[in-house]
Parts: sequence; C-alpha cells; structure tokens
Amino acid sequence: LGGPGSGKSTFLQSYALRLEVDGKKNAITRVPVLISATDAIKEGHGIVAETVQVLSEAGVDLKENQILELLSNASIHLLIDGLDEVRSDQRSEIIREIEKLRRRFSNLQMVVTCRTAIYEYWLSGFAIFEIARFSEDEVFSFVKNWYKMDSDRSRQLISQITGSPRILEPALPR
Repeated sequence: LGGPGSGKSTFLQSYALRLEVDGKKNAITRVPVLISATDAIKEGHGIVAETVQVLSEAGVDLKENQILELLSNASIHLLIDGLDEVRSDQRSEIIREIEKLRRRFSNLQMVVTCRTAIYEYWLSGFAIFEIARFSEDEVFSFVKNWYKMDSDRSRQLISQITGSPRILEPALPR
C-alpha cells in the first residue's frame, strides 16, 4: 500500500528484477511475472490470461493450462500492480479472482499493490505493508543511487525536484 507517487510500481519492478537476479545466482525457482490489474480486467481478460500475454511479450509462449500448472507448482511469483486503478465497478471481479487463485494455489506467492486511501481490506490472508515515505535527504540519496551510472541525470533530476516542491511533496512524511 502507498499514496499516489509513493513508489509502489517502482518497488514492484525493482522487486521483480531482484528476484530474477537472485534466481540467476541460485537457480531460479520462481519466475517473477509483473502484470497490471487494469490490463488483467480488460474485456474479462483475467489474471491468468494476462500472465500468458505478459510472458508471450517476453518471448515465452505458454498456454493457460501451462500457466495454471506453473501456478500450482509455485513456479511463478505473481506481481499484480495497481488494484486501485481498476474501475470501482470492476474491482470486485479482480479481487474475487485474486482470492480464488490464492485459495486454489496455496503455495503461490503474490504481491498486489494498491493506494492506501482506496484499499478496504478486501484481500484476506495477505500480509499488508505500506511503503514508507522518504525524508528529503532519503529522496536525494535514492535519486543518486538510482542513477549511479549517470551522474548528470542524477544532478538534473535533483535540480528539478529542488526547484518544484510539488514533485517532492508526495514522498515526504506528513
């Protein structure tokens, strides 16, 4: 959970990369698959079908029954981003699907992001974490670390942040 602009999507992307890198060091046991909740709900698409689509775009062509097999073996680490971005009249549908997957595949590891203000404890059996807000110094440290290989880009972004308090405000404690 987190506020708008707090880094939920960035966290998931970083987490997926970290899982992949760690897996390369120690034999991959779970493949991270990052999907958008809004893409999964489009036209009744669903989480499993969206997983097929995302993997296909990455050059891995699997059928839905193969994805279900991987989910049952806990070979996929499912990362679902933006539950709050699903239209309110469709949100219960994707929540039901998340709950169904969790019940059906007890070993499935899943992370779901949502804005704190929208979330109403819909998902039972999930541990709930909230992204901590950064201090101003932590924001600048994060930018420097993020752009470690491009110090010019780092300085440019820090200058933009410093020059516009509206950019910095969402990350700071209230």
